[in-house]
Amino acid sequence: MALFAFFATQMSVAQAGVISILEDVVLGRIEDQSPTIWGIKINDDYVPQRGGIKVCKAENALIVGFYLSGKNMEFYGKEFSDGERKPLGFEIDIIDYDGIFDDEPTWVETSSSLLPAVLYEENHLADGLRIHTVAIRTPTQLNPEKWYFVTFHFSDHRERTPGKFEIQVQLVGDMEKIRNDYADLYSQYSAIVRDPLTPWLLTNYADPGSTYFNIRTPRGSIFWGDKFFADYDRIIWDMYSDKDPKRDFFPYSCAFGSDPWDIPAINPPDPEDSETQESWYNEGIYNSPVSTAVESGDPDFVVREVYIDHHKKVLRPHEDIEIFTRIKNKGDDDTSKDIGLKYWRSKGEHIDSKDDRVNLGTDNIRGENLLPGESKWESKHTEAPSTPGKYNYTVEVDYDDEIDEVHESNNKFDPPFVFEVKKPQL
Repeated sequence: MALFAFFATQMSVAQAGVISILEDVVLGRIEDQSPTIWGIKINDDYVPQRGGIKVCKAENALIVGFYLSGKNMEFYGKEFSDGERKPLGFEIDIIDYDGIFDDEPTWVETSSSLLPAVLYEENHLADGLRIHTVAIRTPTQLNPEKWYFVTFHFSDHRERTPGKFEIQVQLVGDMEKIRNDYADLYSQYSAIVRDPLTPWLLTNYADPGSTYFNIRTPRGSIFWGDKFFADYDRIIWDMYSDKDPKRDFFPYSCAFGSDPWDIPAINPPDPEDSETQESWYNEGIYNSPVSTAVESGDPDFVVREVYIDHHKKVLRPHEDIEIFTRIKNKGDDDTSKDIGLKYWRSKGEHIDSKDDRVNLGTDNIRGENLLPGESKWESKHTEAPSTPGKYNYTVEVDYDDEIDEVHESNNKFDPPFVFEVKKPQL
């Protein structure tokens, strides 16, 4: 099972924790000598293909997401000559230059399947920078082409606008594994490395956070932004794209998948699986980013996301809410006609027949505002049902079939967004 460790340090935790024992020169020698010893090339794909941060100042939260490609998995699956996987991992460092958040998170939340493997340890540098790290020691035990999320929750924040955040990614390796199982490789490190490192590993061998070291010189900043809260509230990268990272600002919602980033639709859970349904948004599962454009000269409108503001899953009777939806044109043309939207509510976890659904209203998007490949957000204010029970919302685009599309059968968001109405406890 993959082990997640969370540290507030610009270096790997071992490096920061033993800086008084292993001088900078020793750590530098480990970075210089390791690529040759481990068989690592300068162009290896160790940085997650996709990743990003969402800074939720009002909610005192920092969300970190990452997505491993097939090339990433191939790299982290490389083996030594005996057939054992090289003990490689990576760390994503988020540097809060302006001290927007407190020094230490009050708690850390992850995708639900990763909860048993969570570890957090704080190690604040003396320079005053607040640096929060997601550290992965066994990437091969994760699933490729799937988003994973970690949320740091803080007790407070500072009102500073704009704010500056920087993202760094480090390649790390388990030096204790090398010392213990591969003496021939460990002996290739110079004495200036082995002499102080060996007693440290003998003392701290049981703590993965103290045995993983940077094993190549970091690439430095992956991305950074100094206009957070003024022009944007997130940075999303794609290492295989030559385009600038996504930095959209609206609509503001403290969730990774609720924002208009160019990520395909949520991979919905089985409506019959209550456990999967409950963890849908905590799990953060997305379909793999495959090309869906169709060269036909027609548009193709699909509903990519539907959710209640703040991703609420439990509502009070008659509670005022807002339904957000993201519509994407995945065809290769636009339309001169208005694009009609219709919002529906059904009972239970499945969409009712049209005669039984409740029509919550309609909306329109001007055709020229939804070009091929683009997405647009719309929302509808409504109130929760008065009777307790399970319900669902869905949205239908081009509900009146006014527009000729590549596909006419993909206009409805199904499975729908399921929620429950409960009376407050007295």
